[in-house]
Amino acid sequence: MKISKNISFFLLLAQSNFGQGVTKQLYGTINNLSAPIEGVNIVNNNTQETTISDAEGNFSIAVKEGQILVFSAVSLNSVKRRITAGDLSLEKLIVEMTTKEEVLKEVIVNKNTAITAENLGIIPRDQKKYTQAERQLKTAGDFKPIMLLGLLGGSMPIDPLINKISGRTRKLKKNVEVEKKEKNVAKLGYMFDEVYLLND
Repeated sequence: MKISKNISFFLLLAQSNFGQGVTKQLYGTINNLSAPIEGVNIVNNNTQETTISDAEGNFSIAVKEGQILVFSAVSLNSVKRRITAGDLSLEKLIVEMTTKEEVLKEVIVNKNTAITAENLGIIPRDQKKYTQAERQLKTAGDFKPIMLLGLLGGSMPIDPLINKISGRTRKLKKNVEVEKKEKNVAKLGYMFDEVYLLND
């Protein structure tokens, strides 16, 4: 009786070891947010056998039950998976990987306040800065009678003449004056509070 118990125990042990010792080709797909991932390295930690997922995220690797597969890629968090009998019985193993989050260093915005377009040499130093109305007037051009001499050489600019005739230049000059007055009013607002302006 004792012998038959020992024999049955050894048979069960041998059968379980035999079951664990069978190497199978495991097929699977690697996804990230349900999208297949190409170029993921898959390593069998026990045998050091490696493979890489294809363009559809598919891979195949020889593995036994209980062995550990490591899935790794540059921009993804690594995944370690111990292979079970259930995994081996699947037609295709699905592995979900997550994107690696990079923690950036703190950004101090005002650290280099001396950096300007002038300091970097992008624009010349002490260049006149035009307001919007001044830029429009500069683009339209201000007609001067001396420009008519350009007709002799065939190089007279026509835009200033058209703008003078149509009255656009006069309108743009008025806009510049209005803009200057608005600036002065805004300056007064900064210099004095509203109560002072109303009372005094």
